[in-house]
Amino acid sequence: MPAKPRLIVNLFRLFMGFIFSLVGIQLYIESSWEGVGVSAFFAFLLVLGLRWGLLGMLGLVRALPPRKKSYGAALVGMIGLALIGPTLSTNYQKSNEPVAWKKVESSKDPVLWQMEYANKVALPFRRKEYRSRECEATCAAALAKNNFSVLRAQAQLAFVTSPNEYDDQCRKFISESWAKLQEEGLKKVKPTKLADPQLTEAFQQVLEILAANPTRKVQLHYTAQGGLDKLPEDKAFFANLEPKYQKLPIIPTGEAFGAESHKRRAGQVSAALRNSFNAVWPEGMMEISLASDSKETPGDVNFWVEAQVRRIKGFYTNSEDNKINALLYKCEVIWQFRITQDGREIGKFGFRSEPAKHVSYSTYKDDPDWAVYSIIMDSAADAFARLIIGRLGLTPPPLPEKYTFVK
Repeated sequence: MPAKPRLIVNLFRLFMGFIFSLVGIQLYIESSWEGVGVSAFFAFLLVLGLRWGLLGMLGLVRALPPRKKSYGAALVGMIGLALIGPTLSTNYQKSNEPVAWKKVESSKDPVLWQMEYANKVALPFRRKEYRSRECEATCAAALAKNNFSVLRAQAQLAFVTSPNEYDDQCRKFISESWAKLQEEGLKKVKPTKLADPQLTEAFQQVLEILAANPTRKVQLHYTAQGGLDKLPEDKAFFANLEPKYQKLPIIPTGEAFGAESHKRRAGQVSAALRNSFNAVWPEGMMEISLASDSKETPGDVNFWVEAQVRRIKGFYTNSEDNKINALLYKCEVIWQFRITQDGREIGKFGFRSEPAKHVSYSTYKDDPDWAVYSIIMDSAADAFARLIIGRLGLTPPPLPEKYTFVK
């Protein structure tokens, strides 16, 4: 073989030998603890690299030995390295762990924990408190960025998914970090005349419950009962009406107080609460979900909104183009709001509203004839949601100027 091509071939062997040897030795030392099979694979990479490197150096000064000899020596070397690899690697991991730990033990930088500990010490050789301390570093970084989602994810691991892998000190750190985010939000709360001392104290308890375990949620239970029916007093009412009004039709209630309509109002109340909470804390920090039944999920906070719809004496008038064209049943809604957790009542208040007195609305030709009743009940639920927010000590958003029918 001419000198120049031989030089190129040997330099190529040197280069590839260096690469394979470098990768092979690192993976062999770090990973062979997993067993002889893993050790043999990385020993093969290491020996292959060493063979190429040695042949490359030798080829620069003299003729190469027969391939059988070089392959035979490589095979013997690979078998030897494969057999001693698990012991060497285990000893390396054990001796390297304290060195890596010293670099990160006082750090609150999650990137440093990943680079200097998680990437350099295999999982079986990491000390038990590793997850807890790394979690604290992750939470400290999340707190600095007001990142509630990272805190919630860490809380899910420490409180729910793998509680045995985290210690109480870690869980306390998560709770304190969460409470600090809550405090930042509360600084933005402006005093409101609607605030109820008992309800604001109850809400503070809610915040403490959620901070103690940020995986807890607020479950909203919304129930509504009752409807509008004829009353015995209606006959006397019509007898005393002016003749031109006695023949006006009474708009039927239709599906305005049906299950689907109340289900939609539950979502309406939930959205109003969520929007107000999101104006104070990072969006979604106060997780509010609609409960599927009346059962309490252990640990979660429960908001109970209960409505009792009642017919009261008399009628309202409904107008179109400034002309009275029908009558509406008068009604009132008796509201009850309660906060509970694990069967314990934390706070409550009641309220009576006569919604049709205070609502401005519009209906359209394609709306059902009972749409006005639905609008009245929607406005009542909306107003009560805002009253809850105010009683808790937060500032509710303003009510809409006018309501329309929502399907």
